[in-house]
Amino acid sequence: EAVGEQWSSGHAMGCTQGNVRKHAGVKDLRRTYQGSVSVRNDLEETIRIRFAEPNLLGSTLLNTQVAPGDTFEFQPGETWNFDFHTTIGDKLRAHVLRGASYAVSKTEDGAMKMQTLSRPERNRSDKLSKVKGLSFSFSASGWLVIYQLGTAECLQNHGIAKNPYVRVSGASGGAFTAALMMYDADLRKVVDVLLGSAGRLHRSPEKAFLLRNFVLQAMQEVIRDGSYQHPFFESQR
Repeated sequence: EAVGEQWSSGHAMGCTQGNVRKHAGVKDLRRTYQGSVSVRNDLEETIRIRFAEPNLLGSTLLNTQVAPGDTFEFQPGETWNFDFHTTIGDKLRAHVLRGASYAVSKTEDGAMKMQTLSRPERNRSDKLSKVKGLSFSFSASGWLVIYQLGTAECLQNHGIAKNPYVRVSGASGGAFTAALMMYDADLRKVVDVLLGSAGRLHRSPEKAFLLRNFVLQAMQEVIRDGSYQHPFFESQR
């Protein structure tokens, strides 16, 4: 009863959950986002687009149609979602981001594809460029290397590739990620190539054993001549 009385009086004085968190110094880590998603139809036919939440349930947010040559702006309003799942027609599924623009077109073999035209701006700093004692290890990952590359890009954006003290290690896809991160490669190009390879794999599962070739294709997009002289490799960190 005493506890109940205390809570009742506290609530009456304005001690709501939000105020309690504020007075206790507890930070709310939840974050909301704004911005739209732009999709252009480069096909010669009208397309149907479904936008959904990026979770297992994937609740539908909007169904719409886009005529040939038209551009549609998806305005989800201010929510906790920075990204969304899309379905184009009955075949193509894609992952899109706020602040980015895309185009729906066809590949050389006639399959429908989602092409990235522009990406949202990333926050950048030199927070990690001089911090001593840092080390990172990336596990073997297979096709989940896509997620590791996203982590590596975030570290790059805050100066990890400039850090002369950091040490990294990795296995398989993790080694691939660690090396490209410290090489300061454009990891978005690598992700785009690997996502394109994944699309071909979905259409032809028998290509599952060509992962090594897919990785080499991705590396050809970012590796330059004389790479063995890069300071990171010469220091053997």
